[in-house]
Amino acid sequence: MGCTRPQGNGLPAVAQRGNAAAQPLNLKKLELAGGPRVLADDTNMAASGAGTLLFGLRSVRQFQWFARSGKEAGTVGLPNVFVFSRLSPDGRRVATIRSGPNSDIWLLETGRDVAYRLTTGHGIHISPVWSPDGRTILFSFGAPLNIFRIRVDGGGAEERVTQSPNNQFLTDWSHDGHTIIYEQAGAKNERGLWTLEVTPEGKPVPGASPRPYNRAPFNQRMARFSPDDHWVAYQSDDSGRAAIYVQAFPESGERIPISAGGGTFPEWGVGGRELYYISRNGKLTVVELKFRGSSLEASPSHELFSVPPLVGAGNPYEAAPDGRRFLAGVAKGSSEPLNVIVNWSALMMQRAANQ
Repeated sequence: MGCTRPQGNGLPAVAQRGNAAAQPLNLKKLELAGGPRVLADDTNMAASGAGTLLFGLRSVRQFQWFARSGKEAGTVGLPNVFVFSRLSPDGRRVATIRSGPNSDIWLLETGRDVAYRLTTGHGIHISPVWSPDGRTILFSFGAPLNIFRIRVDGGGAEERVTQSPNNQFLTDWSHDGHTIIYEQAGAKNERGLWTLEVTPEGKPVPGASPRPYNRAPFNQRMARFSPDDHWVAYQSDDSGRAAIYVQAFPESGERIPISAGGGTFPEWGVGGRELYYISRNGKLTVVELKFRGSSLEASPSHELFSVPPLVGAGNPYEAAPDGRRFLAGVAKGSSEPLNVIVNWSALMMQRAANQ
């Protein structure tokens, strides 16, 4: 969040429990004074300059099923300020994040409009990933973001899995339950891919240490294990734009380009015979894969349908376990993402005088 430097005592814009707010600033002592005064409720970001405040509201989304043809095929849950989505291995629940000052993990049942909160800690919880047996969820949390675990039945507390001074963004858990893969920020904030051996409950294997899987002076992101855990699909921007690649696992070996013209958010289909991704023009795209020993061959890409634009953080889609449907978050409410208040400091002074 940015703010201008006020003269004398000013009112810099601040974040206050999910709202855009302002609080007096004594520049001589470099201290905030008094209490914050709310400018707008339920905001996602704010920035000020030259007496003008620009802020965005947290976006309400409805999880919607789509068939491979792009036809709507039902909804999951009720509209809410959800970001991120991850289907459970059996497809019966969705792990999602309800955005806000304390962004917690919520679970939605795909068969009925039931939602319940799983985490209750203070702070931002992101990137939820299910264990293969559906009993545990790992996620990124803290400052810096590290990896934590929690039991899905709610019978345990949030427990730390990794300890690092660098931000870590969890992306996947191998199908055999033995390995997690995550993005870790480097010295210049570039993201490389790292792995860690874990137990089926998501605890580090005794004596195991994080291992680099793919590090480069570029961003390697959104890694997903193939169903047989012998391959990893991910996106990299080393060519100047994000594109999809596949490499062998556990030894990375030669990387195989998948997307023609760039792509983001790779995800494997049933049996590893298909790989999905989002094309540069926002289309859910699929390629067929043929494996020949330690190599694979990808077919020309085929666009399925336009995915609803991604609003805020998270991922734009999730494939159902049977590969016949895709879950996406559809924005609801106003189509205007940004709001402006002109001369907002004078407005706050007037509000204070009227109190």
